[in-house]
Amino acid sequence: LEAGACLLRDAEDGPVSDLDNAIQCLRRLRPRLAAGSDERAEADARLASATLTRAGRLDGGLADLDEAGELLQGLLDRAPPGDQARREVLPSLALLRGLRFVSFSGTEEDREAGIDYARQCLALPPPGLADDATSIAHLMIAWLTLTRQLTPEQRSAAFRRPDIEAARRDAGAAAALLDQLGAFVIAPEDARGALGHLRQVPAELADGEMRSVASMLWTMALLAAQGAEADGDGETADELDRVADELDRAAARSEERRVGKECRSR
Repeated sequence: LEAGACLLRDAEDGPVSDLDNAIQCLRRLRPRLAAGSDERAEADARLASATLTRAGRLDGGLADLDEAGELLQGLLDRAPPGDQARREVLPSLALLRGLRFVSFSGTEEDREAGIDYARQCLALPPPGLADDATSIAHLMIAWLTLTRQLTPEQRSAAFRRPDIEAARRDAGAAAALLDQLGAFVIAPEDARGALGHLRQVPAELADGEMRSVASMLWTMALLAAQGAEADGDGETADELDRVADELDRAAARSEERRVGKECRSR
């Protein structure tokens, strides 16, 4: 119950965040549940989700990613081929391998494994209308396609939040960051392939963090496609306008959260 409450609240304020508390509670709970039981599987799924979430934050690390990977692989092994339970696990494995490639200087094997997990998810029939699992799978294929040629520093740039925030407010910091990262290279065929997947993701994603990722990927893909003479897709101009509006809204939400945290700390 305590872990569930922490996960629902998930505030990052204070010396120990709710997510950290939830992870500690779930780690204490797991040994008390019978291996192979449904209760153990539920605890494993919650702990995998929590450690994967923390791995994607500033205080996350490879230890969180490794723990999540072991738990998710166990859950996948538990589900028989073709079982709908695999649809819950495969997108998380795709995200995990994607995070390793993008944020932790991963290898080409990580990138290919992430795409393979996402394709396995898409190969399973959805339960009805497009769901979060389908959306995440499409997003991960787009992300790992667009970052294929980028350097490790370029891939992880979006997660360097202090540097990004400084660059937003200071032209000198922005110039220094761009100089450090160097020229981004995205092949036109990669941009077009990514757009094909992004166009299958609903604009009204429920997960706020995934909405931000989607906006970033749209921007990368559209700019690369617009800059390629071989691309004659007439949709891109309208899509650029829509993504620009979403980025403005995301920036406003980020500023609201920043001001809220400052007010709570006073």
